[in-house]
Amino acid sequence: MPFDLIHTHTENSAVLTTAQILDNCPAAFTKTKNPELSGRYGFVDTAAAISILNDHGWNPVRAVQKPSRLSENIPFQEHMISFAATADNDRENQPNIILYNSHNGKSALKLFVGVYRMLCSNGIIAGDSLFESKMRHSATTANGFSNLIQSQSDNVPAVMDKIDGMQNHILDHDQIVDLAYDAVNLRWDMLQETPPDMRNGSYADFVRTVKQSLRVRRYGDGGNDKYTVFNRLQESLIRGGVEIVSYTKRNPSGVTRKAKPLSSLAETVRVNRELWNLADKVAA
Repeated sequence: MPFDLIHTHTENSAVLTTAQILDNCPAAFTKTKNPELSGRYGFVDTAAAISILNDHGWNPVRAVQKPSRLSENIPFQEHMISFAATADNDRENQPNIILYNSHNGKSALKLFVGVYRMLCSNGIIAGDSLFESKMRHSATTANGFSNLIQSQSDNVPAVMDKIDGMQNHILDHDQIVDLAYDAVNLRWDMLQETPPDMRNGSYADFVRTVKQSLRVRRYGDGGNDKYTVFNRLQESLIRGGVEIVSYTKRNPSGVTRKAKPLSSLAETVRVNRELWNLADKVAA
């Protein structure tokens, strides 16, 4: 049950209806925890969280859920909903608060500060620990959600200031290549650095994968400022399409193929945040 995590949204980031969220993210409306969990598990209700975010002026604009082949797991799966302030729906870089939750005991409820880039329909999640709040599923912590929302709302201007700085920071050729090399390493080990007898799985090729990760896919994405380079790399890592080399028992000598999009919700969050941190550390 594959899906492209980055495309679960409406045109122009219109506010999602309850029915639209239910279609993409049924676990958001589950009213009970997974029955296999112990009594110590405090149920943090995503539907109630949506209502509280609405009260704070944040409206759902994108929703996605981890798929499952077992229908009984669907109500409890990991899911992610992005919220935008109504006044920001027409901005090129739309500030988001991103809610990540599950009802299966595999994830705490988390709030991230992020940005939705209208030009390429890319969702960005800021990696700095400042821009993450976490609430464990326990009876003693299931009541403080409003405080988490307020703390992340207060962090939105800092993220937007960072993006302004990235847009004004021009990278030279070596900085761009170094950033691309490190970015590609977030998904794949480098082929040239892996001994031939240890190769099993998918690897990045320095010449092809790194070069293709910097490919300009649309008009307006060809700049060398840090933010534009970051977005080109993010799209390549999340959506795939770059050439990698795959080693299997059937193809022990390796075969070149195009990388698939990330289909893991947790991996999408990890790659997004770690790429943000890589870009943030590029020397001024």
